[in-house]
Amino acid sequence: MGSSPSIRFPGPAEPGALGGFDLLVQEAVEWLLSLLFVVVPAACAFGFVGYGFGAVADGMTGRRPPPAVLRGLAAPAGAGAVVVYAWGLLHVAGAGCAVTAGYACERRARNAPGSAGAP
Repeated sequence: MGSSPSIRFPGPAEPGALGGFDLLVQEAVEWLLSLLFVVVPAACAFGFVGYGFGAVADGMTGRRPPPAVLRGLAAPAGAGAVVVYAWGLLHVAGAGCAVTAGYACERRARNAPGSAGAP
């Protein structure tokens, strides 16, 4: 019987491992994700607001039927929902960064030369 292929992930000290790069530390990844949590919802919110005001303006001139105008009125409400969702997502990501940073600070203090936990 043949053995099934296995996937081996390189360890942090091996060449080619993501953990080997100083640039991709956990804190950097968290902050890049936080930036993503700001840019994407902001673009969505601006898109909703632009669509909404455009649909309402077209409805007032008679170029769009009334259901389209109602969708245009709902679009800024959707933009507000996206902004509130992003705000909450940033709070959760910030709490995760704070927990990770606190753990890293505690670990550094414990392993500092002269401390009781130093090797």
